[in-house]
Amino acid sequence: MKNLLLLVAILIAGSVNSQITYTWNVAGGSSWATAGNWTPTRTTPAATDILIINNGGTKTITNVPTQTIGRLTISGNTTVTLSGGGGTQTLTIANGTGTDLVIANGSTLTQNANLENITLSANSTADISGTFIVNGNYNNNATGTVTTVTGKVENAGVIASTTAARLLFNASSIYEHSRNGGNVPAATWHSSSTCLITGITSNLLTGLDQSLGNLEWNCSSQSASFNFSGMLTTVTGNLTITDSDNYGLFMENTANSIYTLTIGGNFTLSGSSWFSITNGNNITATMNVGSDFIISNGFFDFHIATGGGIALNKIILNVAGNYAQSGGTFDFAYGNSNTANFTELRLLGNLSVTGSGIMTTSTTDADISNGLVLFNNSVVQLFTATTPSNIQYANFTINGRLQLLSDRVLASNSTTGWADKIVVNSGGTIDFGNNRLVSSTGATSGVNNSFTLSAGAEAITANANGFQQNASTGSISTAISNRSFSSSANYIYNGTTAQNSGLFTTSPVANQVNNLTVNNTDATYGSTGVTLQQPFAIAGTATFTAGLITSSSTNLLTFNDNAIASGANNNILYPSFVNGPVRKIGNDPFVFPVGKLNAGYRLIGISAPTVITDAFTAEFIRGSSLGLGAITATGLQAVSACERWSLVRTGTSVVNVTLSWNGLSPCNMIAYVNNASMITVASFNGTSWNQHGASSYVGGAGSGTVTLNSINYFNQFTLGTTSVTINPLTVKFTGINAYHSGNTNTVEWTNNAEENIKQYEVEKSLDGISFQLIKTTNARSNNGTKQTYTVIDDNPANGVVYYRVKATELNNAIFYSSIVKLVNNSSTKAGLAIYPNPVTNGQFNLQLNNLNVGDYQVRIINNSGQVVYTNLIKHSGGTATRSIDLPTSAKAGIYYLQLTGTVEALHTTIFVQ
Repeated sequence: MKNLLLLVAILIAGSVNSQITYTWNVAGGSSWATAGNWTPTRTTPAATDILIINNGGTKTITNVPTQTIGRLTISGNTTVTLSGGGGTQTLTIANGTGTDLVIANGSTLTQNANLENITLSANSTADISGTFIVNGNYNNNATGTVTTVTGKVENAGVIASTTAARLLFNASSIYEHSRNGGNVPAATWHSSSTCLITGITSNLLTGLDQSLGNLEWNCSSQSASFNFSGMLTTVTGNLTITDSDNYGLFMENTANSIYTLTIGGNFTLSGSSWFSITNGNNITATMNVGSDFIISNGFFDFHIATGGGIALNKIILNVAGNYAQSGGTFDFAYGNSNTANFTELRLLGNLSVTGSGIMTTSTTDADISNGLVLFNNSVVQLFTATTPSNIQYANFTINGRLQLLSDRVLASNSTTGWADKIVVNSGGTIDFGNNRLVSSTGATSGVNNSFTLSAGAEAITANANGFQQNASTGSISTAISNRSFSSSANYIYNGTTAQNSGLFTTSPVANQVNNLTVNNTDATYGSTGVTLQQPFAIAGTATFTAGLITSSSTNLLTFNDNAIASGANNNILYPSFVNGPVRKIGNDPFVFPVGKLNAGYRLIGISAPTVITDAFTAEFIRGSSLGLGAITATGLQAVSACERWSLVRTGTSVVNVTLSWNGLSPCNMIAYVNNASMITVASFNGTSWNQHGASSYVGGAGSGTVTLNSINYFNQFTLGTTSVTINPLTVKFTGINAYHSGNTNTVEWTNNAEENIKQYEVEKSLDGISFQLIKTTNARSNNGTKQTYTVIDDNPANGVVYYRVKATELNNAIFYSSIVKLVNNSSTKAGLAIYPNPVTNGQFNLQLNNLNVGDYQVRIINNSGQVVYTNLIKHSGGTATRSIDLPTSAKAGIYYLQLTGTVEALHTTIFVQ
């Protein structure tokens, strides 16, 4: 028994001792077979040997014999080339108990062609973290073998790995196919691994019929075009075509086939490359790109044909990201056909054609129609073309939201299918901005090119001349042959400068739109917003977001039965309403969104008419009511001296009429309604104000409405009062300004609706308490119109001087303007001053001291950040004072005044009590 145990121990010890680790000890290359090149000296090689080459540098090791070893490790940033000793050699790695072939990160192993085979035996594994260059045969096919690559494998020979589970390309690893023809081995590819094809010249490789990670084709010496016959179907990462030396790569050429290529990431075409989806007849093909489609050079073709017989090729390119082309040619169809061909680019991202890039359908075959780009994303997609004429014979169909960042030129062609078409389908939106659709013929009428805005679609323009004006202006050139605007489409004006509506014909109902939106943010003082150049009828909703719609009796804005007006407002920066007449047809209650430029939104409403065909036309008028005629109605003490509404009926319906007032748009900035319960609706019969009444009212002195029921007479309406002393409804001063001019001082004031004034007297004071008369001027009109007066003080005092204006009415009643202060001293520090501060009656003076000539924007902002007042001051330079009236909606609190000019930007705090 003891002898048996001793024998077993001796056998085990012998087995352990036979697995020896040898390390290469030569600085450079030498013979594998020289025993002294290894430490310890390798005199009797064994199948269990562990060989390590890790002493750095570059070395070629020759005379590798046919033999079996246990393990080979290349590490230490060592570059090794293994060469055979002549004949056929096979290096077999056969430990089978761990990682048997190791190429560490930073190291390289090159298998020279005369070392014909490197073979992994059963259950052996390889870890390629560095670079493995195969010039012979690398056999990874035995049972249980696995080669894991986190670095790079270059295949210039043959890699035998027919089972994908035996060859694993991990994240960021690279496989380079550097030979002509040959086979890409079966493998499992991480989505970020790369299969790089560099060696193809005249023979097409095989093995691309597997799920790859990234695939890059970069064959600068390619000398032939290749039909892939549907071999490539799945790239989970990016597909990059860098160079094919201008020879074609045709993905599918099998007649009557169905082909799909799916790319998870980007498709990129660059260099001297040529890529085509199909090259054959009766093919239905789809190419899916999961991210961006990028072309910087080369040729991309949907299909190639050199003869007839392409019957019903249907080719679709789906791009989930952006289309970005900076060079090269994107061609929907190249070659000849004898029957129809259909090609579509379905895009979810942005379309950009810049630099020398060209998008076209290049064939001249009349059987092939234009390529088609479909914009399918509900999120805004952007279109950019550096040279718009570089896109031609490419129709656009918009199912989502497309915004133009440049013009789009529509090609003209006598063959119907070849002229460019833009179609916006129901649910789609085209936003022109300030860009245009134009014809390739310039100002000359095109042939067959067209623009169609379908029912349920939407168009947006910021163009100063609206949607269409002529061949040179407007979003859509009249040189485009066919232009169709649906009367069931939606139209939006969103310019930042004053706009015209444009002149265009809708169908099937002329001059009708579904929804109309005005969102014009022109901040120019006195901007008219959007001016109608033709009548507009609203079938759905007119939305007032910002800016005015200026209408006229000729170019009338009409709301059809069931149409709605929404959002009319008195926003301090961008008020939005109709500056002109509005008509309403139907049996709906309606609030007319009317007002007047520089006077604000002043609604008038009616209850539901009884007859559906009846029409009411309303307009707010900034003018004296007394100027029309005398007051004859019993109990009516006064009518507004600055405003009225015209309301005209076509039909027989009796309705209730509602008038309005508010603190943002009265006749002057001081409240003119003191007690809402005494406000009444006054009616004019063509001769006098002969009727009035108030069935109900809502609100108070700051803002509100008053309604008179069951009105059957329609002409002019205004606000009246039943009190002699309450609710004066008269116009006082809306502003008084004083400024230094040469050796004189100038005093200006305005009465927005002058009525019943006998004279004005300008008074001056040196202390702000005792005033003396300097000039008298008679009232100019007294007919309710706006009047501005200027008086010169030829003998201004040095230092501080105060001015006020005294107005005497025809009944000898007297009222005064606010007092303004002027400092005649050039040494006064530049800036601004406010007085009185705190503000006690809603009115204060703004003094500008030694500021430059120019326009100054005044903004008053409350403590919540809301703008409550804005105005433009035209300053002649030096020192000037202007009275400012806060809106009645301005409650007690802290406010901030900003004064912004071309150079200066000043601010101060106002305390309102």
